[in-house]
Amino acid sequence: MKTKWLVQTNVLGDSPTKDQLREACNAEGLEFIGFAHPPGSRCEPSIAVEHAKGPIVFHARSSALLGALGTIWSSGVFFSPESFCHEAYAAHYGSDYINHQAIVVSWDELVGTRGTRDEHLFIKPVDDYKGFTGQSLSARSLASYFEQLCSRNPQITRATEVVVGPAIEVDAEWRFFIVGNEVVSASMYRPVGDPSVPKPVVDFAQALARGWSPAQVYVLDIGKANGRLSVIECNCFNASRFYCADIRRVVNAVSEFQQKQYFIG
Repeated sequence: MKTKWLVQTNVLGDSPTKDQLREACNAEGLEFIGFAHPPGSRCEPSIAVEHAKGPIVFHARSSALLGALGTIWSSGVFFSPESFCHEAYAAHYGSDYINHQAIVVSWDELVGTRGTRDEHLFIKPVDDYKGFTGQSLSARSLASYFEQLCSRNPQITRATEVVVGPAIEVDAEWRFFIVGNEVVSASMYRPVGDPSVPKPVVDFAQALARGWSPAQVYVLDIGKANGRLSVIECNCFNASRFYCADIRRVVNAVSEFQQKQYFIG
């Protein structure tokens, strides 16, 4: 029994992911099942129940993935909040994690204690739900930025925790797709898209993947800053972009992994 891919198709923006997955599934002889989901809703995805039979892989926006957890669709989601978070990266990667010296504070504390200083900070969410994009900004702009976030996302409040650390200029970033602790494909995504990745960067990512993984299938982002390679973050595979990676190879590896898990289970 082959793996089925359940892919959210009503995604906003210019992401080519759904079309790339459709093409890869067609090329690999895999069933592609598109579904729509209310934007921002964490309700269970509305998909015909018969599609839950056999090995499946989910690919959707974070809200739909959260709605799938704990349901008949959860076998196709590679995610746990305890593993995909700043605290886990700091604990397991140590100094190989670029933000290992960052702290976690509430927005209320951050704006109150740092909002009038002349410094640049890096801030990002504590989890993988992507409530906002991690970025560097002036401490004096924290208050106005927070108000903008609240107006766009009512789930962000003054009590919401955020990761804050020194701003670090990253010269290059690569995305690795990890399946069963092995790198199956990768590409540079910053400053440009490039399918070729230097061997030292691949070796670094592979060593990390064999040391600790937040899930059996996930995305590992590696950056180079001040001449040193570091983990930027991990991402849930089910909601990640592919950039210039070999999508057919990724789809094939994940599909085979799910087929083995299904028959073992």
